Amino acid sequence: MEPEFGPLFDQINYSTAAHIDSVFDAQGSVKEKFTSWWIGFARYSNEKPFDLIYMDQLATSHLYPLFGSQPSTSFYKKIGQIVKEGQDLGLIKKVEISQINQFVRCALIGVIKTNISTGKKTSEEQIVWMVETCWDGIKTS
Repeated sequence: MEPEFGPLFDQINYSTAAHIDSVFDAQGSVKEKFTSWWIGFARYSNEKPFDLIYMDQLATSHLYPLFGSQPSTSFYKKIGQIVKEGQDLGLIKKVEISQINQFVRCALIGVIKTNISTGKKTSEEQIVWMVETCWDGIKTS
């Protein structure tokens, strides 16, 4: 039996996707696509802490393998395509795409959640620095 994630799950995903789309640089280089996508994700997460915490609880549960079957999560395919493009061009290390995306997502969410728990908001400069640091960790040179 497949679980029913419900309207809140879908609403958060569609809102996240819309926010990412509003800043995503579709015409940029692989690095610009990668950084604009993740900066959009991090900004949304930072501005919507309750959405972040709810989705993180689901993403770190036994339900995570079922995320991909939900239509509202299709926006994640774009970042997988960007990583694949970067790997094909020799710009990104040949590591499993899902592992790269988990690395970046967990790094961003970890810092944002720690700041939330201490009553702070992650600054724009911190978000950009984190995404660029993740890029530095996955790029080939």
